[in-house]
Amino acid sequence: MFKRKMKKNRTVRLLRGTRVLFVCYGNHARSPMAEGLAKKIFGRDVRVESAGVNPMFEGAADFSIQVMKEEYGIDISGHIPKHVRDVDMDRIDYVVAMDPAVYEILSKIHLVPREKLILWRIEDPFSFGLKSYLRAAEKLLNKIQESFDISSLS
Repeated sequence: MFKRKMKKNRTVRLLRGTRVLFVCYGNHARSPMAEGLAKKIFGRDVRVESAGVNPMFEGAADFSIQVMKEEYGIDISGHIPKHVRDVDMDRIDYVVAMDPAVYEILSKIHLVPREKLILWRIEDPFSFGLKSYLRAAEKLLNKIQESFDISSLS
């Protein structure tokens, strides 16, 4: 069976008012960390949210909260996971899928247009200990810096 190739990473130029949604599986680890990092980097000029394709927990993972606070000075302790179906995709400019499985769910089940989708390959740190959360946060920071051009926001 022939599979359509997923778009390679691209650099997106962010303008004031751009809306970016980070999506992982449970909106418990990767996407809340990405949301916190992006808000710190982009400031108030870009609207940043996160969601999950199957959120099951009541807040961000304890290790996510710890890593964001201790390593980046970001407090995500008040994060409330939400389902991607509760996001108005017509108002979102770019949707970042944390891995290929999430990308496929977003494109095939939630019908997010591929032009809006950005694929990252960030391993889910859930249940693998503090070091895996530290690695994931570092990768997220690098991907945010590589994937988004914020020079027009200055």
